[in-house]
Amino acid sequence: MSQYDLSQPESSRLLQLEEEIAEDLKAVFRIGVNLMEIRDNKLWRENFRSFEDYCNDKWSKGSNWARKMIKAVKVQDVVPIENEWQARQLADLSDDKKVEVFNRAVDEVSDPALVTGSQLKRIKQSVLAEEVEPDIDQAMLVNHRMLAEDFDSCLNGLTRVNSIIEGISDQSVGMWLNVEEFRMDMKNMRANIRMSKPHELCPYCMGGGNLMSLEGNEEDCSACRTLGWVPKAVWDEAPEQFKNKVRGCDSEITSNEPLMD
Repeated sequence: MSQYDLSQPESSRLLQLEEEIAEDLKAVFRIGVNLMEIRDNKLWRENFRSFEDYCNDKWSKGSNWARKMIKAVKVQDVVPIENEWQARQLADLSDDKKVEVFNRAVDEVSDPALVTGSQLKRIKQSVLAEEVEPDIDQAMLVNHRMLAEDFDSCLNGLTRVNSIIEGISDQSVGMWLNVEEFRMDMKNMRANIRMSKPHELCPYCMGGGNLMSLEGNEEDCSACRTLGWVPKAVWDEAPEQFKNKVRGCDSEITSNEPLMD
């Protein structure tokens, strides 16, 4: 028996805990069904002035909490979600789009039970981006190129510092320098700057910093965090069809970064 194997009591306890969690997840939808009936039939009216007052005073929750619970029920009527976090990702989509996003998620994992809220969020953003015609923010295009130049200037500055320190370390005056530690710190700083450097316009919002939902609501773009540009790691993970929209505006940055190991 390895250190990773569970004993019989541990396996039994795990099963019990998972059953309780599954039951609690179902409770979210029971809460939503009950709240919806209370709201729609105004069963709160005898002791409260409004449904919001009822939620605040009776349950110490705002009406926003109640709306989330009710939305979760409405989403579950369309697709077999299992928790409120999943419901939140789909709540503002039309029923057809809810089904499309959920089915894409299932295609990725081959089992509806394995679909996650984060997965639905990512796919939803892709679906919304597909609905929007490219509208490149030209001001952001210029701005993110200038920002990239600032990052390159930092890297150039580190290169000069690195050369000076290496030179000092070869002399007696540099005998107290911990050169190996310095080199490691320098390597980490360069890596941090490179990972944070603007690489391209955001392929999801086209540099605008926000997206328009299918319901006509403006939403912050979570991919670029409303900045309008993304670092290389985020760019590399974006769907190819979105990157092609950006490539069409010739926004690729020419780097002035020095070549260093």
